[in-house]
Amino acid sequence: MHPQSQVLGVDLSPVQPDFVPPNLSFQIDDIEEPWTYRQKFDFIYSRMMVGSLANVPRFFEQSFENLAPGGVLEMADITYPAKLNGGDIPEDLQLYKWSILFTEACTKAGRNANCARLYRSQMETAGFTTVVEKTLMWPTNRWPKDKKLKEIGMWALENMEYGLEALSTSLFTRVLGWEKEELNAFLVGVRREMRDTRFHTYWDIIVVMVRSLSRHFPERRCSTQYADIRVISTCFLGESRSTSEFQARSISEGRAHRRWGNTGYYIKPLAISCFGNELSSRREKK
Repeated sequence: MHPQSQVLGVDLSPVQPDFVPPNLSFQIDDIEEPWTYRQKFDFIYSRMMVGSLANVPRFFEQSFENLAPGGVLEMADITYPAKLNGGDIPEDLQLYKWSILFTEACTKAGRNANCARLYRSQMETAGFTTVVEKTLMWPTNRWPKDKKLKEIGMWALENMEYGLEALSTSLFTRVLGWEKEELNAFLVGVRREMRDTRFHTYWDIIVVMVRSLSRHFPERRCSTQYADIRVISTCFLGESRSTSEFQARSISEGRAHRRWGNTGYYIKPLAISCFGNELSSRREKK
């Protein structure tokens, strides 16, 4: 975290750690309520909010209203179902079955598990004009040969294993009508496949970045570091990779988020890169 930045993390639940950097603070609040912040933000970041927001367009509207001139909004979210590198994924894979059932349960609960595919158009409707969208590869484990993708897979596996039960319990038992014992047995197979490097499975992660224009920030592709970054960061369940110029590990973890009953969040305080860094959309070749 840049020592001159001021970072604000927002969450519904008081699950924040006690030991944090001096320029990081937390606020217990609901971002779906009207925002009442006294200052504008230079960088608003949200990651893995799938299923958490009832009104995504309103979130973008409030972000637009609360960004300082030249400020940046960045969203990163997973999409479903799971995919297989180099071909069609077998439908009998437990991981694939889980991702299909998760998507169906979200739909029945009135939430869109693939809301990230709408982010770009929703941002433009909210008033943003300069929108950059990239689709990134998120391996489910360390199967890739590429060193960077292998590390991403390591963190992705840790995150998914950590959050799988929390992501599944409410949706599968309350929405799909599963028994808890039935779900637990099913998740054993899902975890087994997630760890198995013979399965070259991955998730598509959609990253969308947009900048609030002003005369001080001409519309061009450039890398800009801000000395004073005020951030509202809200996430559902995140991985540990940055799409911004300065990569940083997540500094906190949380549980018992009340949107689905059990979720988590990561706060990610970073200096930012305004559309200057190349976001990889490569696929690992067999």
